[in-house]
Amino acid sequence: MEKIVIVLQGREWAINSIDFACYLAQEGRSRIQGYFLEEPVYEELPRLRRIGGLAYVEPIISADIPEEQSAHAFLQRRMENFVTHCQGKGIVTTASALPADRLGELIQQTKFADLLVVDAAAVPGSQPPDSIPSPTVQYILSAAQCPVFIAPVSQMHPEHVIFCYDGSASAVLAMKQFAYLFPELSGLKATAVCVGDNDQPDAEEVRALTTWMSRHFAFNEFVSLHGKLEDVLYPFVLKHSKAILVMGAYGRGAVSRFFTQSSADYFIGTLSCPIFITHD
Repeated sequence: MEKIVIVLQGREWAINSIDFACYLAQEGRSRIQGYFLEEPVYEELPRLRRIGGLAYVEPIISADIPEEQSAHAFLQRRMENFVTHCQGKGIVTTASALPADRLGELIQQTKFADLLVVDAAAVPGSQPPDSIPSPTVQYILSAAQCPVFIAPVSQMHPEHVIFCYDGSASAVLAMKQFAYLFPELSGLKATAVCVGDNDQPDAEEVRALTTWMSRHFAFNEFVSLHGKLEDVLYPFVLKHSKAILVMGAYGRGAVSRFFTQSSADYFIGTLSCPIFITHD
């Protein structure tokens, strides 16, 4: 893995997300590109506006406002501290500020990144999120053009990976991408979990699945859970405090039958473990 992109709140020090990205970069000998979201109060350049059909130029720009100047200086210090923190761990790191209304530029960067790391609560500026994941993160998850890791709430070194498996191409792709991106995590215990009373895989499929897992992980198992997704999978994951949860597609047309977007949002908002998400 060559490049990890991490998106951070411009005015918050999300040490959990930063250290998790550093952990992944150290394991994969990768470099990190950080993007700090900011929400400017005024435009960077004068803009033509209209009132009652009459055009006028808005003369106040962000550079003219003392509060904006102070916020910009604070953000610069945040980025410098971020680079120093990561480089202190031996990781090649760069950082850039990104206005929240230009998230499309971040998405373009993910096209050529191996992984995107984001905090589930990440929002620009100091605005509190209305939900977890925040609307900003929901957009990033649905539009990102590389796999995404939702950072854990607290610092942790994983010991277990839990694959959400329903037999779909999306679920299998997520498993493969995780294994191929993180061969250095092959020492983790791997568990494939299938939830539901119907469409359980037959013995031959389970055998093929566990055979594939045995080629990538030192220990593996298949677990079948019966009941509603939220009722049985959530307690199962909670029993493994140092686990990574791997799930398939998010927010696109070919969403996994196992994880609808609402179910993914539920788990992102309630679990504290890192969550790895891929697209079809």
